[in-house]
Amino acid sequence: MLAPHKLASMWSMTREMVEGSNAEALTTEAMKRSIGLTLDAVLFDAIAGDAIRPPGLRHGISPLTASSSTDHYEAVLADIGALLAAVAPIGGPVVLITNPVRAAIVPARSRGGTLPAVLGSPMINAADLLAVATDGLVSATDGTPEIRSSREATVHEETSLGALMTSGPVRSMFQTDSVSQRLTLDATWLVRDARAVAWLTTKW
Repeated sequence: MLAPHKLASMWSMTREMVEGSNAEALTTEAMKRSIGLTLDAVLFDAIAGDAIRPPGLRHGISPLTASSSTDHYEAVLADIGALLAAVAPIGGPVVLITNPVRAAIVPARSRGGTLPAVLGSPMINAADLLAVATDGLVSATDGTPEIRSSREATVHEETSLGALMTSGPVRSMFQTDSVSQRLTLDATWLVRDARAVAWLTTKW
């Protein structure tokens, strides 16, 4: 079952900040960038899903044994070969995902060999390398976040979900002459077959 989930964030500014500068535009852009990083962090972790979030792609999947070859060229090929072999039963396109620095290094160390697409995310540990058979995943995600502003909302300023409406300050935007902005992004996914994801921690 593909259960609906969403990423959400809210922030507030005084009317003077909004009208006297480009703070609203800058904050909106910063939130769009940070929600992308948050999405990556949740997508690529190993945490089980619950009512709040989908499971990370690595949940329940043990790492493969990385090559211990001191020849970096041989180690790269061995690690990629092991990952591709693990996800091969799914068939279809395969994507390699790693830290942005390693994503740039992998093609160079393959010495011109043909590789699957290599993508980089700063939310992946520097030495980790993932292979994902995309036909083994299903997802439903908005193309862009939805951002709404309000000068009349009453905001419960509490970051802990368990404390919502039970503790923390409540602030009226109208009474404090402020503006609140809310960003939401509907996003959910599911690994249809555990063989669609393989990963290891490289030694090169």
